[in-house]
Amino acid sequence: MKLALVIEKYDPSGGGAERSTRQIASELVGRGNDVTVFCAQCPRDLQSDGKITITRMPKSGKLTAARLSRFSQWARTQILQGDFDASISMTTTVPATIVQPRSGTAVETMQRNLAIYSPGKRMVKQLVNQLSPKKRALIKLEKQTLADPMVQAIAANSNYVARQLADHYQYPSEKVTVIPNAATLPDMSDEQRATWRKQVRDGYQIDDDTVVFVFAAMNPLLKGLGPLLIAFERMVAAGMPVVLMLAGKFQKQYADQADAYGIREQVRFVGPTNEMPKLYAASDVLVHPTFYDPSSKVVIEALMMGIPSISTSYNGASDMIVPEESPPRGMVITNPADHDALADAMITMVDPASRQTFSDATVGLAESLSMKVHVDRLVELLDQVVAKN
Repeated sequence: MKLALVIEKYDPSGGGAERSTRQIASELVGRGNDVTVFCAQCPRDLQSDGKITITRMPKSGKLTAARLSRFSQWARTQILQGDFDASISMTTTVPATIVQPRSGTAVETMQRNLAIYSPGKRMVKQLVNQLSPKKRALIKLEKQTLADPMVQAIAANSNYVARQLADHYQYPSEKVTVIPNAATLPDMSDEQRATWRKQVRDGYQIDDDTVVFVFAAMNPLLKGLGPLLIAFERMVAAGMPVVLMLAGKFQKQYADQADAYGIREQVRFVGPTNEMPKLYAASDVLVHPTFYDPSSKVVIEALMMGIPSISTSYNGASDMIVPEESPPRGMVITNPADHDALADAMITMVDPASRQTFSDATVGLAESLSMKVHVDRLVELLDQVVAKN
């Protein structure tokens, strides 16, 4: 098939939505499809990515309200005039044959971004959002997309996203198919994992008996680093043999917080990295106490590698941590701000027997959560909607 994919920003080294888009496009190309990605932003001079064609909106730049609206119109026109068999939009700002809102709905995203603040500051931020041209444009474009007859189906990457569509828009459930989020990981033997574990731990001066928790985020505040540092302080104060590895971009304030809490020696600031599989191999538990995540890529990747995970009820991937019909693979807390509940969950994970029980429950996920299976279901949905037209 000749397929169009749409995303505001195409960056193979970016966050979860960007990496997933690249992985989906690569999987589709690998099956013989002709794939073009339409985007508003991408790394400079990127015109192709392997066999994926990249087409960037002319005269693009920072995504202001005006540029978002122009991108929506431009991308929709490209799809309609490009003689494509079908199209997939990764954003609710642009309609397509199938919309797969990798970031969830704009409405829920804004509400959950407010949740990280105190009640007083939350009211101020809410007023700012209401006055923001860009925020208003996002909501307007989302409403237009969901009402556009071009959209034949929604492929939600979690039950959480499906609930957002029902709660905020009363979107017809028969047009929503849940296709759980997925990931692509490199092939690795037990020996390779053991080598990575030793290399990373030696590099950060972590001994074999230390329990390592890993946290990775592009937006540390939204993903719960504040409560995490408080919870970790309790563990360190109790004399537990633990280390917290932080991957991503972190402002100096977090190092200052670690100093103030007396935990700086137990925290390792890794910084931005494209080598998360090595960090998973070196770690014992993934901790992701997020205030909002449609379906966290890092949770999916960790579970695929057999790493028990801790997250919150505001993460669509938590369905994979505590599934309805199989044993838990970690723990889920209800309130991301509840650092005591988070500390309790992390303390449970210090016990090797508990970690092993959770890890045993992840067997088989490396295949079922693979991008191959995800794209199998996406192609099946594409075939269904194309056949109807």
